[in-house]
This record gives sequence, C-alpha cells and structure tokens, in this order.
Amino acid sequence: MDSRQLWFVRYISRNHDIQGHPDRFDHWFFYLPEEPVHDQTGLGAGRVLEAAGHPITGFSQNVNDTDISKEDAPRSADLLMKSIDFEKVTEKARKQPGFPRSEHPETGKPNCQAWLYLLAVACVEDGIMDDSVVKFLVNSKQE
Repeated sequence: MDSRQLWFVRYISRNHDIQGHPDRFDHWFFYLPEEPVHDQTGLGAGRVLEAAGHPITGFSQNVNDTDISKEDAPRSADLLMKSIDFEKVTEKARKQPGFPRSEHPETGKPNCQAWLYLLAVACVEDGIMDDSVVKFLVNSKQE
C-alpha cells in the first residue's frame, strides 16, 4: 500500500470579488503530497483530486500530479488524514463523474464542495477514509 497524507486545500480566486467573472470561483481540492509535511508551507509535489472546469462550459474532475508550491495564488490547507491509501483514493476519484463548476454561473455558487463531499462519502463507504473527512466538509463553507 502506498500511504500518503490527505490535505484539504483552498485557493482563493484572483477574481473572487468580481460578480459574473467566469474565473471567480475558489478552488477546493484534496491533495496527497509525495512526502509527509508538518504544515501547509511544506506542501510541494503531489497529486490533486479536484472538481474543476469552466463554470459555464464544463463538467470535469481532475486527478493530476502537480507541485502546488509553484502556485502563486493565496491558499490555506488543513491536514485531514495522516495516512490514506494513495492508489485506492485516486482510483475512486477517477471513477467519480465530474460536476459543472457551477449549476448557476450567474450566482457564482460553486460545486467543488459537493464533488469532494460525494468523493469522501464514497471513500468512507469503502473504508478508504474515516468519517471525520465528511464531517470536516459539512462544516466548511464555500463562497
């Protein structure tokens, strides 16, 4: 088993305050760094599990390897699990259908949170995650 940490990461869109801007949505995702880290400043190369895509044109989910230390957008992150089966959670994310970034682009109400929640519930049902991840997402608010 390839075990990794599971982080919840929020990027703040540069266009967050511009009503109707197609790129105004915050980006939320699960992140599995290649190496364990003690806090968000140490996050670097790893795999991102994300609901993404253009709010008007696209349904999508992304499972990509990336280095988030190279992103210059403001972010915050929370460690959700110290150890999770990397391959199982990646496979589950790849099988989960994508969502549109927003059901109603004119309102700016995003769906990333819903996609992550459904992924977490599916992972809890299969014994991949514990239910603390689901509870964390329920208590989080996406603007």
